[in-house]
Amino acid sequence: TEDVQDLARRFAEFYPANVEIACSYAMVLSRLGKRNEATEHLEALLALDPQQPAARALFESLAEGA
Repeated sequence: TEDVQDLARRFAEFYPANVEIACSYAMVLSRLGKRNEATEHLEALLALDPQQPAARALFESLAEGA
């Protein structure tokens, strides 16, 4: 729901360096059908750390349409 999305977004904003929270937020967006937003969020995270394995794996799974 939008409440879950809002909560996840707040955590992601409050802890921007926490990769687990960032990936969780992207997953929430994806499950709510907001794949473009999820991908954009992960792209921003990967711009900071291109080798981040969790973010990279999630980004690739979204790109594959999983």
